[in-house]
Amino acid sequence: MSLGPEDRRLLTDALEPPPGMELDRAVTTTYSLDLVALLLVPLTFAAIDQRGSEESAGEPDQGVDPVALLESVRRYADRLTVLVQAGGIAVPARYRPMLTYLEGTLVQVAVPGTGGVFHPKVWVLRFRDAEGGLVHRVLVLSRNLTFDNSWDTILVLDESDDPRENLLPGGELADYLATVVSWAVAPGPSTERMEKLTELATSLNRVSFAAPAGFKDAAWVARTGEHTVHSRSLWDDVTGGVHAQERATRALVISPFLDTSLADLADRCGKVQLLSRAESLDAFGDLQGQAEAFVLDPSADLDGVEDNADEGSAGPTAAGRLAGLHAKIYLVERGHSTTLYVGSANATRGGFGRNAEFGVRLTGRKGLIDEIWSGAHGNLGLSAVCQPYDPKPPDETAIVRQRAERELERFHAALAGAGLRLDALEDADGTYTLQAGLARPVGESAGVTTTVRLLSIPAQERSLGEVLRWTRVDASRITPLLCVRSRVAVGGVVVERSAVLVADLHGAPEDRSARVLAELLKTPEDVLRYLAFLLGDVTLSQALRFGGSTGAAAFFGAGGSAPDTDVVLFEPLMRAAVHGDADALGRIDRLVAELRTVEALHLLPDGLEELVTVVREAVTTS
Repeated sequence: MSLGPEDRRLLTDALEPPPGMELDRAVTTTYSLDLVALLLVPLTFAAIDQRGSEESAGEPDQGVDPVALLESVRRYADRLTVLVQAGGIAVPARYRPMLTYLEGTLVQVAVPGTGGVFHPKVWVLRFRDAEGGLVHRVLVLSRNLTFDNSWDTILVLDESDDPRENLLPGGELADYLATVVSWAVAPGPSTERMEKLTELATSLNRVSFAAPAGFKDAAWVARTGEHTVHSRSLWDDVTGGVHAQERATRALVISPFLDTSLADLADRCGKVQLLSRAESLDAFGDLQGQAEAFVLDPSADLDGVEDNADEGSAGPTAAGRLAGLHAKIYLVERGHSTTLYVGSANATRGGFGRNAEFGVRLTGRKGLIDEIWSGAHGNLGLSAVCQPYDPKPPDETAIVRQRAERELERFHAALAGAGLRLDALEDADGTYTLQAGLARPVGESAGVTTTVRLLSIPAQERSLGEVLRWTRVDASRITPLLCVRSRVAVGGVVVERSAVLVADLHGAPEDRSARVLAELLKTPEDVLRYLAFLLGDVTLSQALRFGGSTGAAAFFGAGGSAPDTDVVLFEPLMRAAVHGDADALGRIDRLVAELRTVEALHLLPDGLEELVTVVREAVTTS
């Protein structure tokens, strides 16, 4: 395990299945969520499954093939669940109808009774091989599911049953997931999704995860607001508690956000080195000898929008992305050992008690602090990218703004938890009237004005105090995703915060997703490329994309004219059928059925249904 600044690992690398396996289930927790980043998660898994694809890993507007994105989203949506802080979903720059297929993955969560936020960042992954064998993996991060360009940590823990390793029990992780899922606000996970989550928890109960080499002890630090697995504070977990036999002698704390709770650690640990953000240290004020403070060197820091991810001051505001320091690490030296915590908790009252957090505590040898800070074995230490903190007066305007943003965040979380419902009623002309309402009233704070709109229709905002009704809405634009925007003036400063809330949708047409599909696949050529992805033939799809029908013709040696459907698809269809890929053929059947439902069979390439029938008969009789 390394925390050196030159040691980098991408989340996409950590998501890659073991050889010969594919993703079976994925659950992730996040405080803030970028919906475009969520769209790219299925594409990541599809690209891994289909090595040789040259799809970009950037945003859809920066080169990602929209047909590839559509196929991957539809394929993986049922395998993915996202638990997100209620009110923590950012408003995207524009609406993408493809989000229709990911609506069911979104589970809004509110921590009950503490005033804290849902703040863990963990991935629980399960992979499956062709014979049905299962393997699990856990990723413990400090990073949200966003495009933030920040300094974060990731700890990868793979399933193991080796008694020689320090093992973390999967059962405790399963219990934690069950607890946080029980905090879901309406509409919550569907019955089918809940069954999948329960089944994942069952398999987690049977496995353990290997701690990194070089540590002699390991444990989950799973916090559920005021209730923890061990009924202890975070400081108790990393320092051993006030009654520890050996007093801690030094500590290295890395936390982007701070409050007076830091004094508790200083009281227990003596010498403290602290790496934080300059604006957090400015707001903290005089450290009074509690710690030797550092910040990232400007050459290592990146320009970005500040975001107090612990207290939620600007989490889902879409004005920009977080950059700079965002890692949360605590190292405490005691006697001949060092305790290391990595996870989601900041050095604040929220991180120590009110929030739901998740991390791992590891116990290793003495000297880890020096190795991580100063470097060892030829590797750079963190000090190479840090500089001493130069105190500056706090930005009082920024502090006022942050406090107001926290109040707006709490208000949006209350809206999400108030039973937000959206009803759709079909009109005579085939369009729909949509009306939203709250099961329980939520009073606005003094001076706060709030508007609500459908995420799919930017121009039609409604005041929260009015009837929330939208008329003449096309079926493909019906969505339970509502954008709320609140504004308040505090001390001459106007503060605005926007978020996406997920409503409980009723009355939408059953063929809504099929209508979106027909809208996104505009031509038979689009459908032909989509079919190539369904059959796992990325090379064919790329040829069709970049060369159109002429490119496909050249690919198949068909001269200058467009090839017939049987020429293009016969070989991929036969390959799928011969290799027993029933899922691929089944997906084609479902595609045809959906297009038939919305009377869009004209989008199908000529002869497709007949070709599928011929291939099935050929395989059956062979």
